[in-house]
Amino acid sequence: MNSVIVSSTGHDQLKRRLDALNARYDVVRAERQQAFELAGDGWHDNPSLNALQQQEAELTRQVAELSRLIARARILDVRDGSRPVDAVRYGSIVRLESVGPAATQLWEIAGFDESDAAGKKLAYSSPLGRRLLGKQEGDEIELPSGECVAVAALYGSWTDCDSKT
Repeated sequence: MNSVIVSSTGHDQLKRRLDALNARYDVVRAERQQAFELAGDGWHDNPSLNALQQQEAELTRQVAELSRLIARARILDVRDGSRPVDAVRYGSIVRLESVGPAATQLWEIAGFDESDAAGKKLAYSSPLGRRLLGKQEGDEIELPSGECVAVAALYGSWTDCDSKT
């Protein structure tokens, strides 16, 4: 069972998603039961029952999948000042620079499914996040667009980052 890394906030978000799925499941299950009781279980007599059964099955799958993900989640919160700077890892603050036209991007490598462009967070499980893991300052990667970016710097804290950019 492979664990996934999430922050406390990310773990709470996963649990809220599960609660919402369970609430939706309860509604669909009740609607399906009512449809069954009112018109029987024959698909020709009650086509909406079949649709509700399919919705219920899909929600069952989603609830099970999300429950397994939460069970595999390992909560790891990173403190500013103790972020990895030897290579890109969960919690790193990384500045990327385009090779060619000058463009800079600053990202914090965040937990599983915790990308937030406005908050400058890039999930380690995202395509770019996966490509960056283990890279060191000066390493380059090619993006699917064909553009190359280099790991220009790794910062131990947001304060360090602010004073060096």
